[in-house]
Amino acid sequence: MTKTVFLDTNIFLRLFVKEGGKQYSDCSQLFTLIETSKIKGLICSVVLLEIYFTLNSFYKFSPRQCQKYLTKIISDRNIKIIDDFDYNKALDLFIQTKVKFTDCLIASLGFFETNKQIISYDKDFDRLKFDRLEPSEII
Repeated sequence: MTKTVFLDTNIFLRLFVKEGGKQYSDCSQLFTLIETSKIKGLICSVVLLEIYFTLNSFYKFSPRQCQKYLTKIISDRNIKIIDDFDYNKALDLFIQTKVKFTDCLIASLGFFETNKQIISYDKDFDRLKFDRLEPSEII
């Protein structure tokens, strides 16, 4: 059975900007597993938004460059976009934990009702009581 994992924004960013040495290598290996259907990836529109915003504002990628990367994600048959947010839950988490609202939105997704596992370098998910794995732990 193919394992399904939720992929956080920073996993894509490490790959696209080729930063972090070992982190880049680990993310590259993770995406090889996704491309070969050994792992299925889940994301949500918030992840797409954060990828675009960070590539464009922080890394100064042009809108066309950003479009290229987002199109690659959207068209990948092994990455599914889910957007079944529970906005009240997200707001409650935000007030309770002071974790950034975008992460609380991600945490409110229906997928996490039965699976608290996320692939991320963002330690804020630890405060949201997630089983956060880094790519090196899954490859």
